[in-house]
Amino acid sequence: MQCHNHEIQAVATCKNCYKAICRDCLSLVNGICACKNSCEQAVTDFEEYLSLSKQSIKKISNTYKNGAIFNFICGLVFFIIGIAPVITGSNYGVTIFAVLGLAFFYGSYASYKGGKRLETNEKAQRQTGV
Repeated sequence: MQCHNHEIQAVATCKNCYKAICRDCLSLVNGICACKNSCEQAVTDFEEYLSLSKQSIKKISNTYKNGAIFNFICGLVFFIIGIAPVITGSNYGVTIFAVLGLAFFYGSYASYKGGKRLETNEKAQRQTGV
């Protein structure tokens, strides 16, 4: 494989334009190969964007977990209100509250799993270097 700019052997591929580059054309930006003077800024911008994306994923993941806690508490309150008359010996139960409680429990579970899925995807991306 020959360098895109020179008639010598290429040693790397630019991560921005994917052209073969030799040692004279090579510039390392945070350990990433880029074309000297032409693709360095694009690679730097992409790295900054990637860093911000990872921070956003972490914040979103925490929001999912907070939502799971809120849903669980609401579900517990509604479920207790729904089954309390049955437990205390009354002849009636407020079934709609028990059903709402179960719906909140499901929402809590789904929110928690969504947050974990985001964390797992972010960890996998970090390990593969994407």
